[in-house]
Amino acid sequence: MQFRTLIPGALEIHSLKGRIKWVEVPPVMFRNFFSHLDPRILVLFFSLFSGVLGDCGPPPVLKYAKPYDPIKSIYKPFETVVYKCLPGYKEDDSKPFIATCFPDKGWNRVEEFCERGCESPQETRFSVVSDDDFLYFYPVGSVVHHICHRSAEHILGHPKRPAITCLSNYTWTSVPVFCKGQSCGDPGKPENGNRIILTDFLLKANVNFTCNEGYQLIGSPTSQCLSRSFSNNTVVWKPKPPICFRPTCPPPPEIKNGTYTGGKNGTFPLNSNVTYICDPGFSLSGGDLLHCITEDNKTGIWRGSVPECKGDCPRPVLPPHSSLRGGGSLDDTYPAAAVLRLQCIPGYEYISGITPKMTCLDTSKWSDLPTLCQGKRCPVPNIENGKIVSSDDLRLGEEVILGCNYGYRIIGGTTRQCVLRSGVVDWNRELPSCERIPCVRPPVIANGRYDPNPSDVYDAGWIAIYRCDPDYSLIGNPKITCVVAENGLDGEWDLPSPECKKVKCHRPSIPNGNVASVFQATYTYQDNLEIECNPGYTLLGSSSIQCDSDSQWKPSLPVCDKIPTTSKPTKPPTPAVPSTPPIPPKPGTVSPKEDGTEAAAGPPTTTQTTPKDEPGSGHVIGIAIGAVIAAIVLAALIYAAVRWFSLQGKANTHPASTDNYRVVSEKDVALEPKSKD
Repeated sequence: MQFRTLIPGALEIHSLKGRIKWVEVPPVMFRNFFSHLDPRILVLFFSLFSGVLGDCGPPPVLKYAKPYDPIKSIYKPFETVVYKCLPGYKEDDSKPFIATCFPDKGWNRVEEFCERGCESPQETRFSVVSDDDFLYFYPVGSVVHHICHRSAEHILGHPKRPAITCLSNYTWTSVPVFCKGQSCGDPGKPENGNRIILTDFLLKANVNFTCNEGYQLIGSPTSQCLSRSFSNNTVVWKPKPPICFRPTCPPPPEIKNGTYTGGKNGTFPLNSNVTYICDPGFSLSGGDLLHCITEDNKTGIWRGSVPECKGDCPRPVLPPHSSLRGGGSLDDTYPAAAVLRLQCIPGYEYISGITPKMTCLDTSKWSDLPTLCQGKRCPVPNIENGKIVSSDDLRLGEEVILGCNYGYRIIGGTTRQCVLRSGVVDWNRELPSCERIPCVRPPVIANGRYDPNPSDVYDAGWIAIYRCDPDYSLIGNPKITCVVAENGLDGEWDLPSPECKKVKCHRPSIPNGNVASVFQATYTYQDNLEIECNPGYTLLGSSSIQCDSDSQWKPSLPVCDKIPTTSKPTKPPTPAVPSTPPIPPKPGTVSPKEDGTEAAAGPPTTTQTTPKDEPGSGHVIGIAIGAVIAAIVLAALIYAAVRWFSLQGKANTHPASTDNYRVVSEKDVALEPKSKD
């Protein structure tokens, strides 16, 4: 079968008895058409033509064949796919086995070219298939003939060319016996050996050979009866039968402090053995056996290493806390290279990186073995609200000191030891516990109280907060804390309890000065006031005073003393600013006009006014020009308002509602009756 492509210069595919041959096809039929065209025009033409041509999809699917290469989804025009038969099927050379993608009609039609047939017929012992009947494929019904092997003879009365047929189950009919092979004769037994006849001595027969003990077989252990040569039909044994040879080994090497046994009359035949033994007090190091072999089938050599006899080791002293693995007792002596494998006794474990074994050295001493075993660790003590105070280790035999966190005390002792109990390392007794350290109830104070704990229990860390009844001031720290006493077992309050007292300080009167704060007749504990002197006077003492627990101002009230005429005023002059429009007073306050005093400019966020400062005692220099006087008065009022706001942020006073007092002048202050409190 052959399949020829249509494109000039392409490849032609030939199939001859299953073989594929690719041959370049000369473009004869297109030569006249394209011979006068420029090569560049041909390239352009075919590139444009291939872009217009249609592609093909997957190739046709055959039942008994598949493509050699993996299937693609798209194939270009004139691209081909070569098929091969599935296993067990043979190809029909008369049918095409190549599919081609054509641009106008797609894939060409490919018929099933594979079919099932019989395998190639096999030869028998004395017959072969005739060369005339040789085929690459044998469909059902095929007939071939057998003829006698060239080294076999035809049996009279039997057909000379019996036929066998390929059956529908794809097997061949049986071949009748019609030939008899020539005989090679008895190959004989090799000297000092024997032969094993498997069938007979005829063509293709096999015979095996063996040698007696102590002899080496030289040659092949098997021979077969075959034709002498391709041109000579007589038969012979191939290869020739072997011979049995008996090589010997020389005497084995002597060893110090030992000897060997074996051998007869000083001879050592092939496959003989000798065994080494040591003198008393010495042990064998290495293998004790040598074996006589041959490598060239002529000379014998000893296989194996010659051992040594070395001195024994005495009973060893085992490392602390170790014993022999598997139990047992120690022997009095051990041979060289003896190895003792060790294990740790209960409660102990191997130290990392140390091999648990001892070896008897050639010097009759044991290999050095450092400390092998160490105590196992007890579990880490886990005490709620507790900790380990001190410990070198948690291993067997060690002690630890336990303690509690701050605010707790230990119950059950502080010391524990790691011991072995029932084969397990553990602490010698139960771990202690930690309980909170309590304080007694906070002290009860008169005219006050503290916030109690609902459980009525006050442990370390509890803070008691005191509060006073109305109209009483709290003297001291309002918070006391339950802390641990010096003995570490009891609790105590860190501070004494505060007091609740009635404290009332009267508004002070400062000659040639005034109080720079909102007017109040009396003040309570820790209220602060700021004192200022009139122009021309100097403040001697502290400008800030505080109402103390004894209802007195601390420190002592300051004094406003007269200053020399050359002295500068106590207040720096304030730059003039536009006047601030008056703010109507809240209900319940007294208007400055009703009181007969001049209204003071205040901040826009309050309706309270500060008392007007009294004039000096005659040392104030008059100002001739009214405009200058008005500017100074306006600056003083603005400064007083700014100063008042500053003092309000610093003073730790209980603010009083403007609804409970009225704005009065300094004249009213002087007329205020003295309180007997």
